[in-house]
Amino acid sequence: MERLILFTFFYLVPLFDSMTGFLIKFHIMEEASIGSPSQLIKFFLWIMFFAGFCKKSAKRKVYPFVLILLSYALYESLIAILCDSSFYAFSYGLLTIFKVSYLWLAFLFFQNLIERRFLSINELLHLFKTNGLICVSLIFLTTALHINLPTYYVGTFGSKGLFPSGNGISLYCGALSFLTLIIAKKEGGSKNYFQALYMIVGSSMIGTKSSIIFLLVNFLYFCFVVIKHGKIFVFIFAVGFFVANFQLFEQLFDVIFYRFKNKGTVFTFIMSSRDSFVKDAFREYDTTGFLVLRIFTGLGAFLSFRKPHTNLGFDTLENDVFDIFFMYGLIGLLAYFGIILFALKKLVVKKQLEWLAFSSAIFVYSMIAGHSVFNQTSGVLLALCPLIAKNKPSFTSVLSSQNKKRSISLWKYYSYTC
Repeated sequence: MERLILFTFFYLVPLFDSMTGFLIKFHIMEEASIGSPSQLIKFFLWIMFFAGFCKKSAKRKVYPFVLILLSYALYESLIAILCDSSFYAFSYGLLTIFKVSYLWLAFLFFQNLIERRFLSINELLHLFKTNGLICVSLIFLTTALHINLPTYYVGTFGSKGLFPSGNGISLYCGALSFLTLIIAKKEGGSKNYFQALYMIVGSSMIGTKSSIIFLLVNFLYFCFVVIKHGKIFVFIFAVGFFVANFQLFEQLFDVIFYRFKNKGTVFTFIMSSRDSFVKDAFREYDTTGFLVLRIFTGLGAFLSFRKPHTNLGFDTLENDVFDIFFMYGLIGLLAYFGIILFALKKLVVKKQLEWLAFSSAIFVYSMIAGHSVFNQTSGVLLALCPLIAKNKPSFTSVLSSQNKKRSISLWKYYSYTC
């Protein structure tokens, strides 16, 4: 059963996500439709994660998960009855609980496999790398066949393949490109470095802000960590190349540069104007009377910052910190920041600096730009970071001690690493 789950998660999910994009591309299905291939396979995985976790775990580990899940479901139903009187509000709340618990279950399931020594954290990271390579390959393939979805419907650059969420897949592939480069640095080998380059090019091809951010992160890591000699020279040369070809980069990332020039401040640009959305949300945020409780518990996923009995539909700020606060109050924020602090503290104590940089990039992006907690594609990264922190990856070079001798020929080294 475990092998079926791993195969489904790492090999089939990208195909089902692309199938959803294909149906949207050719107007067979509307965006955000219920019952899409993406939703179906992730619902199947939710059940399989839960069954696999329950099968091999002690009851004391299963009961808290079930209790919290049922409590939130009951809370959502009460909010729907008292504040909205809408079945849609209740169903949307359940869907949001499903998305968040999917990430939690993924963490519990993979951690259970590691504790049982079914697989190691190193093997799990290699599976994520393989999954990233599949995602990037699908983007390249669908773009070459001209059946891709553009990242933006304006501008000349940016392809998300057939993945429905451009923000989700760009954050996911960008982070995994960094993961692939870290593995290449730790293990060595021309094959690993080629895969890292392939991932970096593929994730940059999506053309979002997260693509550019992780392109920059990979560049800095390569210049100051991967390269052993001449770090400053390589850095200056690369910066000079960028400056000399600035117009080319401006044409490639035309939408991003246009938004940067018209957003006013760097902070507003990074947040994609969500700072103004947050200000508007607080203006509507009502805490009079019994609604003061929403500060601690929120008013559920559907109402969020809205007033009870509002005639307006669901709205999201696409910022994880404020969405969690409005939906689940301070209790939700404590859980969110608790996970982040747990992972970062573990990585600092264990002196896992590369993985600290990897996790920090994901957490900061989640806090500022969002697209993580409530996105099942990129949200899996929030489950991966605590797994890395808890289990301490320890990669070794692909070269054995005898292959490190000076007498080894270049041909033997090349044939071994490839």
